[in-house]
Amino acid sequence: MAVDGRGHVYASDPEGHRVLEWTVGGEFVASYGEYGVDESRFSLPVGLAVDGSGRLIVADSGNHRIMVFAPFGP
Repeated sequence: MAVDGRGHVYASDPEGHRVLEWTVGGEFVASYGEYGVDESRFSLPVGLAVDGSGRLIVADSGNHRIMVFAPFGP
């Protein structure tokens, strides 16, 4: 799990090959990704972090890579 500067919570769902996002109040925001090997897909995302610039970092273990996404929202 990871929390961004807005308080949004991100959780990995390895079996679903996706990352889930909720607001600080617990409202579900979105599901990102699906199974695959191209740049917009995951295979067993197991670790998440948010860096000091607000970028979401995903350890995509099945694809043997680290993916970095620009900050979401304002």
